[in-house]
Amino acid sequence: GTIPAMFFSSFIFNRLSPSLRKKLASSSGLIVILFGVLAILRAFGIGHHH
Repeated sequence: GTIPAMFFSSFIFNRLSPSLRKKLASSSGLIVILFGVLAILRAFGIGHHH
């Protein structure tokens, strides 16, 4: 479920080194945008051939 995944990801995030944590935090916005673009492309069927 969602709640266990959130707890697990925060646990993993806290175990990372501070420099790696900072890199992940700064790139998280880009990752969210990429997932959004992928979701839009899949919704319109672009790049999906039958």
